[in-house]
Amino acid sequence: KRLRAFVPAFCCLIIFFDGYDVSVFGATAPELLKYPQWDLDAAEVGGIASLGLIGLLLGALLCGFATDLLGRKRMVIFCTSWFSVFMLACAAAPTSELFGLFRFLGGVGLGGVIPVCIALAVGFMNNQQQILSSGVFVGLAVTVREELLAQSTGNRGIGTLGGVIVRNATSMTSE
Repeated sequence: KRLRAFVPAFCCLIIFFDGYDVSVFGATAPELLKYPQWDLDAAEVGGIASLGLIGLLLGALLCGFATDLLGRKRMVIFCTSWFSVFMLACAAAPTSELFGLFRFLGGVGLGGVIPVCIALAVGFMNNQQQILSSGVFVGLAVTVREELLAQSTGNRGIGTLGGVIVRNATSMTSE
């Protein structure tokens, strides 16, 4: 019975960090434009943003297939571990090229998180909860995340915080 409440709540938390990463880029793009070591223009920052979205698409396609083979729980753990590692890598990226690569690779994990988490959470809900959760589940995570992002700590600080929290939460559930 405790799992019926814990699993959907935990999946909502994971989706929160999925969107956290996506929103963070938009909040920190102006700082990337001002970062003198990389000397990026708006087109280059847009290209890096696109790399993350291409990774999301690829991840969504690949993770659906992999979930059928490996199972939902394993894929949730894998996807959250994957994207948290690359969030941390983005925070430490020494060049804009590596930053773009890490955004792409992180996007692959992010792309699998929402569909896998929703599928996992729905398995622990009764019919009424499933109907209610269709909009509330993702909407709650997005709303809370956006409120917390109102006060930004900068590109590296936000990426580091998100990566550490998600990685720690994932490692606790995989034990």
